[in-house]
Order: sequence, then structure tokens, then C-alpha cells
Amino acid sequence: MIRPCLGGALKGRFASAMKDAGAEGALEACTAEAQVITSQAATPGLRVGRTSLRLRNPKNAEAPEWVNAWLVEVGERKASGVPGVETVVEGIARVLIPLEVGGLCLTCHGDSGA
Repeated sequence: MIRPCLGGALKGRFASAMKDAGAEGALEACTAEAQVITSQAATPGLRVGRTSLRLRNPKNAEAPEWVNAWLVEVGERKASGVPGVETVVEGIARVLIPLEVGGLCLTCHGDSGA
């Protein structure tokens, strides 16, 4: 299984910002760096993104239709225990790894329930 390195990178950066500059620093880091960290996870031929049924950032709205269909099928729930997707369709690998929202994320994003 592909490891969720994006989630770890995001959480690690914001934990560091929280430690160094408190909640305000973590908020600034999230606002300024989440999109950059996400784009840095991509490599040539690999598209990486984040999305949700309840988007907090409209920049994350450009998900492929198969991802949106999966989100609707799975519904709103906590990501822990939700299997992702690892498949190949017409020679293209599709991988979806649910990122769990919790702890540090909920400081600013509130209890999303998912």
C-alpha cells in the first residue's frame, strides 16, 4: 500500500508551526503552505490533490470525477477505517488515501465529523 506521506508532511509542518509560533503561526502556515506542500508531493506523471465533500479551500475543488463519486459513495464520516482506492483503469493508476482530520487540524477547522 502507498503510504500517506502527504498527510504526514502537512501534519508535521503544522505541528512545527504550532510549537514555534502557536495557533496563529499554524494558521498562517496552513494558509500559506498547504497548497505548496500538496503540489510538492507530485512528481512528473503523478497528480496529487486534496478534496472533500465540504471543501474549506476552493482551490481543492478540481478533483477528478471518480474521486467525487467515491466521496459521495463513502459519505461523511471519520477517515479512520475507511479503505482508500488502489486500482488501475485504462492503464492509469488511481490511488486515494483518506486523510484523517484530527487534533491539530481541528484547532482551526473545527469538528468536521469527517
